[in-house]
Amino acid sequence: MNMKFIVFSLVILPFTLFSQSNLVPNPSFELFNTCPSNVSQINRAIPWFEPNTSSAGSTSDYFNACNPNTYVSVPYNDFGFQLAKSGNAYAGFYTYGLTGFREYVEVQLTDTLEPGQE
Repeated sequence: MNMKFIVFSLVILPFTLFSQSNLVPNPSFELFNTCPSNVSQINRAIPWFEPNTSSAGSTSDYFNACNPNTYVSVPYNDFGFQLAKSGNAYAGFYTYGLTGFREYVEVQLTDTLEPGQE
């Protein structure tokens, strides 16, 4: 049997057959329509949004290195220092504030979730 075929079968083929697809579009927040210039601009990261907008508007934050020296730059911003896990951007929000205040972000998945599937 050909050694190249054995290597392909044992190493490459399992990754090809069982590779996972990411259902979350723009998972690292790299795609944006406008560079963020202040807090509460998660809607600038395409297609992310904050569903629980109040009369004050969206409050979840979008951080990106595209606009240095602003409140929401990466890695330095008004909240401290945080490198992006990958690329130049990330989202920020309160999961639970002192007064019970919460923020979160949402995005439409690229496909439907299937019950019983990992």
